[in-house]
Amino acid sequence: MTNLEMGEPSNPIAKRVGQAKDALRRPAAPGVQRMLAVPLGSKLTPELNHTEKSELAIQAGCSTLGAGGYRSKVRLKPGHSALDWHELVSGKGKKQGLVVGIEKLLNEDFERLQHLNHPQSLMQLQRGVPTYMIRPPLRIDKEMLQKHSSLDDCWCVIRGNVYCLTYYFDFHPGGVDILLKNCAGKDGTKAFEKYHRWVSFDKLLETCLVGVYVI
Repeated sequence: MTNLEMGEPSNPIAKRVGQAKDALRRPAAPGVQRMLAVPLGSKLTPELNHTEKSELAIQAGCSTLGAGGYRSKVRLKPGHSALDWHELVSGKGKKQGLVVGIEKLLNEDFERLQHLNHPQSLMQLQRGVPTYMIRPPLRIDKEMLQKHSSLDDCWCVIRGNVYCLTYYFDFHPGGVDILLKNCAGKDGTKAFEKYHRWVSFDKLLETCLVGVYVI
């Protein structure tokens, strides 16, 4: 008896289609039935609640990483966003620099300044030229650096340059405390490399430049 006489399709493709239809008509296995029982439009991946989401380890941008690699940020004061910092740098910063502690430097360390620096640099400093514009740059050593380690007068070394962080404190996403602990009056390059190595600090702190660090 031929396939046609038996009611079976002679075309192999048609035969496979028929077999597939028969498979769909059979009842699904118990485990599959449970999978198919999900209501239409529902999500197979459960939503994380607020607590779960906040505990996810994420890559920090301009913030610090806490233990375990979690983002550690503080709530910044109103008017202290990245855009506000840019406006401060572009305005007051460009005109007069964002550096404090120069009077202390002149009063307490003038002899050391004379010993370390070019006379032209000192003349510019005494005339009130912003330190980031002084050429050749001021040369600051460890003894001078250590005298600027307070909240109101904080200098720090980053990759060989000395910066004043006082104006930047309230704009730092990681807060003030971590800067005072790791950077005030000392070389903060190691801390910077750990938390912000991808940040263009030379642009961010351009008008906060005091000079170059000498050993």
